[in-house]
Amino acid sequence: MWIRECAASDIEALERHMPTRPSQVHAEHFAQQQVGLWTYLIAWDDSVPVGVCVIRWGGWAEREALEAYPDCPVITNLQVHPARRGGGVGTALIESAEKEADARGLHRIGVGVADDNPRAAKLYARLGYADTGLRTNSRYMYPDDAGVPREIVEHDILLVKDLEVVSSAEGIDGASGGRC
Repeated sequence: MWIRECAASDIEALERHMPTRPSQVHAEHFAQQQVGLWTYLIAWDDSVPVGVCVIRWGGWAEREALEAYPDCPVITNLQVHPARRGGGVGTALIESAEKEADARGLHRIGVGVADDNPRAAKLYARLGYADTGLRTNSRYMYPDDAGVPREIVEHDILLVKDLEVVSSAEGIDGASGGRC
């Protein structure tokens, strides 16, 4: 498995293996990357995308969190193909995002986790993310299994990790495009 930033030529493969039609989420995330607001990372197994995540360089969308944690990019839209869950893809994407933030000289990174997603919360805790005490609601459109757009409302717990240990940790390759 390897991880790199999304390229325009990746959108077709993403839609084929991790479909978001009709909402075209992959293209939207790539467009935000193109204007410098986000970095869209893709985990690949050979030529097949198996996971994605976004790094929002502007930080939290929520005012209270942005004020409490300025200069704190946020990992969002972490998604792992169902057949690959539990195999380290999510961990590798998170670690790659942390390296990207560290390379930019940033000292922390955040993530929101839905309060009804204990599996993800356990992953973030294992990786060193701490509860900020802040709570938010996220609303977004996402296609259901039939491709019908549905509004999703998540009640999120906001977590933050200090990145000072990332750059000094043993065994972490500093190249974001390397193999995992």
